[in-house]
Amino acid sequence: NGPFPTELFGKEAEKLREKGKEYGATTGRARRVGWLDIPMLKTSSLLNGFNGIHLTKLDVLSGLEEIKICVSYSDKSGKELSHFPLDFQLQDFFPKYVSLRGFEALSEEEWRETAKKGKKGGLCALPKNAGSYVEKIISLLKVPVVSVSIGPEREETIWLK
Repeated sequence: NGPFPTELFGKEAEKLREKGKEYGATTGRARRVGWLDIPMLKTSSLLNGFNGIHLTKLDVLSGLEEIKICVSYSDKSGKELSHFPLDFQLQDFFPKYVSLRGFEALSEEEWRETAKKGKKGGLCALPKNAGSYVEKIISLLKVPVVSVSIGPEREETIWLK
C-alpha cells in the first residue's frame, strides 16, 4: 500500500503482470506493476547507500513498442521535482517520463543464447534497444548496474561488474 507514483492499471498492467508472472507465491494475489521510478531509486540510494543495482526481468519488457522511465514529478502548477520528497501527498504530483523505443520479443531459447553471449560481451549481447534502456538507467541513476537478468534461471543473468 506504499507510494507507487508510476503504478500501471488496466490492460497495460495486466499485460506486464501476466508476462512477468507477478502474483503472490502463497496467496496468488496480483502484484502491483509500473514503470521504473528514477527519483524514488535515487532517494533510496541516498538513504541506504547502495553502490550498485541488479536489474531483473528485462525480458518482460520485450515486445513493447515503448518503455517509459520516470525522471521527475510535477505538481498541478507545473513545478518540477527531480527527487522523491518524503513529505508530499502523492495525489498532488504527477510522474514525468522519458520514452524509449521498445525492443523485439525474443523466445526463451533466444534469451538463453543472449545470456550466454552476455558472459563475454556484457550489454552488447542484448538487443540494441534493451542495451540502450540499461545505459539510460545508468546515466540517470548515477549508480552502476551490476547485473541484468533476462529470465528466471541463474544462468540467465548477465553480470556486468
